[in-house]
Amino acid sequence: MSTSKFIIGCIKSFVDNYIWYVQYENQIILIDPGQSVNVINYITKNNLNLVAILLTHDHNDHVGGVDDILNLFPAPVYGNCAKSTIMVNNNQKLKLFKQVDTTVLYIPGHTNNSICFLLNINQQYHLFSGDTLFAMGCGRVFTNDYMAMFNSLNLIMNLPATTIIYPAHEYTMANIEFAKYIEPNNNLIYEREVHEQNKLKLQQITLPIILQEEVKTNQFLRFNDAELAKALSNKLNKNVEKGFDCFYNLRQLKDNY
Repeated sequence: MSTSKFIIGCIKSFVDNYIWYVQYENQIILIDPGQSVNVINYITKNNLNLVAILLTHDHNDHVGGVDDILNLFPAPVYGNCAKSTIMVNNNQKLKLFKQVDTTVLYIPGHTNNSICFLLNINQQYHLFSGDTLFAMGCGRVFTNDYMAMFNSLNLIMNLPATTIIYPAHEYTMANIEFAKYIEPNNNLIYEREVHEQNKLKLQQITLPIILQEEVKTNQFLRFNDAELAKALSNKLNKNVEKGFDCFYNLRQLKDNY
């Protein structure tokens, strides 16, 4: 994706991970480099200067490549985990590129120290959400603090509707299958499925995503939707209320799907 002189792209790693980067001229920022080889090759081939590494959380598939990258390209590492060289706080402002305002948002739930990075590039917001929000899904709640995850998703949901979101995994089609299982009569989900399948047929990836589209179709952001609560009630054969109750039961069902 090109935003004026900025380029936002990704480097594939493992089976379904994306290492996102933001590039301006010969400068580059990396987000969650879980592996190093392809990143090092990209930086070397394009003769780039590594400005910073941003870490959303401390799982190895997000931080595993940091040490090898730093051995060749020393740079500050912003985050809230052991690999970070600069620890950050909620709502902290970072100036990584002269022309870009970056805000740190604390979004616990997936892990206790999960954060995301909100970049304002030419008045367009770009959110690097790690494993908290996926296309048509959300991350597992390894902390067992479902209320924290619920609050974190609410925070993301209330960002500007045009915010472009960059999750770290290609889970879209699997998440759509689960969504159809919950709401087999929801036409918007089937329309989203066709849209994403068309991207894959063209050998594109399904990411990034637009927040306003997720709010319409992602069940983990639709917890206040009466129709979703009703569908979940029917699936579980018990009464499920809108709001947190809907989110909690949906995430529990997804864990065992």
